[in-house]
Amino acid sequence: MLSMIFLALYYFFIILEGVLFLYIISVWFPGSAIRRVLYELLQPIFSLIQLLLKHSVFKSGLGDFSPMIALLLFSYLQTLFYQLSSY
Repeated sequence: MLSMIFLALYYFFIILEGVLFLYIISVWFPGSAIRRVLYELLQPIFSLIQLLLKHSVFKSGLGDFSPMIALLLFSYLQTLFYQLSSY
């Protein structure tokens, strides 16, 4: 039963990573409605990462690194839940 929950979380983070990847690609299309929808979906995650970056050593005025950090975080969580589901 617990392994099914971990497997569901694994698939959830795969889908979330796909949505994030679409958002990163949509940066090249600034006026698109799809980009606004994807931004609204991902904004809670981005704001949390931006808050953590603002108070860290890694803060940078050059750009917003929150999508890249979210991508790394989702990849890590995918691996974690996949490993947990195999037990």
